[in-house]
Amino acid sequence: MDETLLKIVDLCIRLEKVAYESYNTLSSESADKEVSVFFGNMAREELEHIGFWESTRELVISGSMEDILE
Repeated sequence: MDETLLKIVDLCIRLEKVAYESYNTLSSESADKEVSVFFGNMAREELEHIGFWESTRELVISGSMEDILE
């Protein structure tokens, strides 16, 4: 397992989670319906990104992505 790659992927997961929380908060606190819907959609997209990075993390842990940074 490539520890550097795992650290990068873990950072990506954390960043996507921060983005999700930010967009979700903006969506729920906006008085403007269009703005609320926009940020709600952005939050849902971030959940997809989180899923991608979590799947990538599993590949890194399994050793399937050993040579990606070389």
